[in-house]
Amino acid sequence: MIEFINKNASAIFGLLGAIGGGSITFLTTWLIKQREYDQRLWDKLLERRIKAHENVIAIALEMRVMVSLGGIENKSTCLIMEV
Repeated sequence: MIEFINKNASAIFGLLGAIGGGSITFLTTWLIKQREYDQRLWDKLLERRIKAHENVIAIALEMRVMVSLGGIENKSTCLIMEV
């Protein structure tokens, strides 16, 4: 067995190097893809938050331009008019 290793040491080291290099490449590629996936999820989440915030601002602006007419439409609501 030792003779075999001595005669073929360069081939064994070459094979181990190729397997090791392939493994490292696979792991780094997988980690990069996983990170890109997480970033895309965060991007979508933040985009939805921005959209919801814009909707809240639009509703607040609509509410701000309405004024009371002083009368009562029914027991729970006042008469309002957009300015």
